[in-house]
Amino acid sequence: MRQREESGEQSDKACPMVMAGWSFVRLTPEEVRKGALLTSAYDVFIVPGGYAPNFAAALGDLGGERIRDFVKAGGGYVGICAGAYLGTSWGYDLLPVNVLDIDHWDRGKTDACELSATDAGRRIAGKTLPATFAVRYANGPLLEILDSCVESFVDFQSQLRGKRGTYPPLMKGSPALLGGPLGKGRVLLVSPHIEGTKELGDCFRSFVRWTAEAGRPDTTATTKPAATAAAPDASATQPSSVFREASEVPKAAPKEAAPKATEAEIVEIFRKFDLNGDGLLDASELEALLSSLDEEAELGRGLVELIAKMRLHESKGIPYEELVAWVFGAPCSFDRPDIETDGEEDAIMDKMSMVRMQCLAQFHSTDETGAEPGPPQLARTCSDCCGGKPQVVSNERLEASVVTIQRAARARTLSKGAEDIGQTMSQAPDKTETPEAAAKAKPKAVPKATPKAPPPKAAPPAASGPILKRGGLDYICCLGGPVLITAPHSIKIVRGGGETQERTRNHKRERWTAEISMIVARELCRAGSPASVMVWNRAAGPGHGRLDPNYLLASQFRLSPWHRALHRWASTVGGGGPGSGAGIPLLHVDLHGKVSEKLHLDLGAAPLEEVWPASDQSFVRALKYNFCAKLDKVLADCRVLSLKGKQIKVDADPCLHGFWGEDTVTTISHQSVLLGIPAVQFEMPPRLREQLVTDPELGRRFADAIAEVYRDVVTPWWAARNASLSAWPRLYPIDPALAEDVEETPPRGGMEQFEPWANQMVAEFLQIEKMSTAEPQI
Repeated sequence: MRQREESGEQSDKACPMVMAGWSFVRLTPEEVRKGALLTSAYDVFIVPGGYAPNFAAALGDLGGERIRDFVKAGGGYVGICAGAYLGTSWGYDLLPVNVLDIDHWDRGKTDACELSATDAGRRIAGKTLPATFAVRYANGPLLEILDSCVESFVDFQSQLRGKRGTYPPLMKGSPALLGGPLGKGRVLLVSPHIEGTKELGDCFRSFVRWTAEAGRPDTTATTKPAATAAAPDASATQPSSVFREASEVPKAAPKEAAPKATEAEIVEIFRKFDLNGDGLLDASELEALLSSLDEEAELGRGLVELIAKMRLHESKGIPYEELVAWVFGAPCSFDRPDIETDGEEDAIMDKMSMVRMQCLAQFHSTDETGAEPGPPQLARTCSDCCGGKPQVVSNERLEASVVTIQRAARARTLSKGAEDIGQTMSQAPDKTETPEAAAKAKPKAVPKATPKAPPPKAAPPAASGPILKRGGLDYICCLGGPVLITAPHSIKIVRGGGETQERTRNHKRERWTAEISMIVARELCRAGSPASVMVWNRAAGPGHGRLDPNYLLASQFRLSPWHRALHRWASTVGGGGPGSGAGIPLLHVDLHGKVSEKLHLDLGAAPLEEVWPASDQSFVRALKYNFCAKLDKVLADCRVLSLKGKQIKVDADPCLHGFWGEDTVTTISHQSVLLGIPAVQFEMPPRLREQLVTDPELGRRFADAIAEVYRDVVTPWWAARNASLSAWPRLYPIDPALAEDVEETPPRGGMEQFEPWANQMVAEFLQIEKMSTAEPQI
């Protein structure tokens, strides 16, 4: 598609869209990255055929984010051939759609690719869409729908299988043209070149108009123009073009939005008002900053509220990095310290160089009674390849350095936030403080964004002492529901040695994973979905014979109560287990903590991908997609941010994926998969774990996401699998003998008392957490 000439005449009379009277504006990838789609009034953005990798390279991740923002705000996206790739999980994930057999993308080209219309397609295009027809095809993607929100409008009837006809026969019957919603907008992905057939002009315009109408709740109001991309060459360096309906072209060009200040520039402003030079801005310093702004502006109004809250909470000041995050929309957590003080943030530093602080703020260099360190003098000591010469840190490095400055200044004292979290139990060993009383004892400095959980609806049974007792069972196991939540590293544990023929070593405890397991199980119970849960008993004392459930050889399965519990769960709750016909659907979610990378929740499903057959991989992809989509929304809505205010998201293909390999040790999620049970592993960064413990809304919605995936994905797949004639995807049978050799510790009074029992468990874990501040942990 080409834009009109300045004279108003059409530059390509064969183009069905130009003939329709729609105007086009050509955009370069750089303009898209800078937000042109959002700052101008466009209806639809069209990315045509070409070479998808070049398109993706030119637009980059930022361009993809801008496109997503445009569609979410009510715009439309039309991707044709290469542009369709960008709309899938391979590209910018605009729709829950996967690209099938991408390794064999070069299936061939033809001018007579046969297609057939669907009922959904006729609902949009009406009589303009023929029942069957043929168009040009040039290696467009084979699309696989992962969610029912997406509909196929046209299906392939041709079966191209490469030059030699050896590619898998996946084309016939797959969607050729499909669409669905994204936020307030719509996305249309077109694999063949329907737009190139003149006789289908009215048909194609109907589909494009459908994408533009999503953001128009009032058709009588002035509507915004539509944006589409013209066909660039294969290098994707030519500018894209955008179209508008002629009747809707605004009389005046929209004003360009003022460029946003970078984080480094904002930090530089804060430094000017930091009269004390301590890396913090207190209320009086923020008032000085406010006097230079317009109080009626949004930022000015926000500062007025922020200063009032600081005085209410008696805040001594807010670090630069938290203020930067606040400017970009994150809530401020007054004086909330880091979760850990063991160098956790070192990963943000340049691995080729070392940033050191020439001041008293170095770690452990100031005693408890010493004065606060003064403003640090920052220098960079280069690596040997650069001569090892010291250099002054530039302004561009300030953003990364300030995190280390603040951590060093606070490393001398115990984490106050971790202490406060433990105020949910009394010091008496035989009496557990209620959550209601704990909430009253909470200090005022707790941010409103992370309130304490409300009191449980059900009254707890009569006091019977603590659940976590020294000398009791090593583990807490309650198998009462089809969704199993486990935390195998909720205690320091030994791995290796023995049959593994590896050196024996300790695996540190993963902080708060036991509490999160109980919270998620409790919220599932509250929502009417009884859950099973298994964690370690942290009060049981040393246990040198404990095996790491996440590091077991097949020969060690019988020795582990955690593995035996899988057999008991499948045979009792599951009604006989997978493939028994009478069994109910099961789902295992294994919870872990990580410190290696802090911006993602790692969704590990590699055992499912590596062990189960190809016939079940569409289920695995749907499981991963739905977990990602639902959890990403929860994390965004609940403002789960990193230390520097960046949004934490889900990574569906992480390094920590739960699969050690074949014929070697296995994780507990891998063990479930071997038994034929769908299982995933969640590796959670520290900020997410902290907020799951302190923010009841996040805990509730996190559990709701798991429940929705179980209901919408696992349950229908399980029913279809039971009805299938093919063998169930498992390598090991459910062993009744192993199932009997498990001692459960259910709530006193049965599952009806699960909620108060879980509340007491969380309180006891937090009390133990309070007394274990010196324990090395992840």
